[in-house]
Amino acid sequence: MSEEILNKFEDTPEGYSREGVIIPPDYYAVIEKKATIMGKETVKREIEKTESLPQGFIFSPDYTPRILIENGEVVAIEILKKE
Repeated sequence: MSEEILNKFEDTPEGYSREGVIIPPDYYAVIEKKATIMGKETVKREIEKTESLPQGFIFSPDYTPRILIENGEVVAIEILKKE
């Protein structure tokens, strides 16, 4: 089900980048994977389930949530970072 929900997320709004997605009770972080192919570096961004999260509240004015609601229920919360 998580993969199905993640596929619903469209492009991020202009001026923002995706940092993660909360699909209760799990958090999926955006991971950058770098590879060098024939001297040229490539960066691929993937979403992976995170196993360890810090305890307590997290707040930063640089981040904003975007909420996916279906049938009156919160399905997922996307965490966006202002560029």
